[in-house]
Amino acid sequence: MWSPPAPPAVAVRHSDDVLGRFGVMLEEAAESVRLIGELLDAGTEAHALAIPATNGTGLGWTESPRGKALAWVALDQEGRISGPAASRVGTQLARLR
Repeated sequence: MWSPPAPPAVAVRHSDDVLGRFGVMLEEAAESVRLIGELLDAGTEAHALAIPATNGTGLGWTESPRGKALAWVALDQEGRISGPAASRVGTQLARLR
């Protein structure tokens, strides 16, 4: 059974110079390595979910390095991408081949 890792330690320095900020960065990196190690040691337990093939539409929005990213997808009766998005996906797949 998976249990969450211990909460991360918060790095604190009482100096506001470059050396102090560098020390905080090093402590944060060490804490990140600790957390990653705990998560890897814990392993994963994932199960695939059966998604019924049906028609519908979906809209997704997120932030990306270049700004906002918006995606709209329409599915046909068999659960395949349809509409204008299908031609773009087909074009992108053809470029990869």
